[in-house]
Amino acid sequence: RKIDAVKMLLQKFYNTADEALIEKIHERFIHNMTTHYEQDSTLSPLPFVEETFADLKQRGVKIALNTGFPRSIADTILRKLNWEEGKTIDAVIASDEVPEGRPHPYMIRSVMQQLQVTDSNAVAKVGDTEVDVQEGRSAGCGLVVSVTTGAYSRGQLEQYKPDKIIDSLAELSSLIQ
Repeated sequence: RKIDAVKMLLQKFYNTADEALIEKIHERFIHNMTTHYEQDSTLSPLPFVEETFADLKQRGVKIALNTGFPRSIADTILRKLNWEEGKTIDAVIASDEVPEGRPHPYMIRSVMQQLQVTDSNAVAKVGDTEVDVQEGRSAGCGLVVSVTTGAYSRGQLEQYKPDKIIDSLAELSSLIQ
């Protein structure tokens, strides 16, 4: 959760955990990010995301997104991409809607409940960071996939031991049965 990141940074660099200051910085962050995404004319999905979603949905696979962003930022991004919950994707959960964000399993468990998925072995967690892998493991996902389209290289992701590492989301459909 971004509010937790703000708190960690203030503690590390300024030796303070002033709750009012944390909240003020977090509110400014939300405002700035929402404004940025609302005004960003270049915002677009990563290559092959929409094709992969369409293929998986056609095969009856439910698509859920989870994010460390607060819901207000997530909703802004989804609107900008024209991704409708119930159409393009089946569910969305943001870290401010659960007790704790990644690496804890709350977001995955919440979307499982929303989508009436009872077996975590039937869930594939896809992400591009160490905490994505940890989240998938803590939720007991049957498949944990790392993708190199984020900040981490293949070599960096290998050390976190995902089940698979892919270089493009075009590779995802073939991994999901």
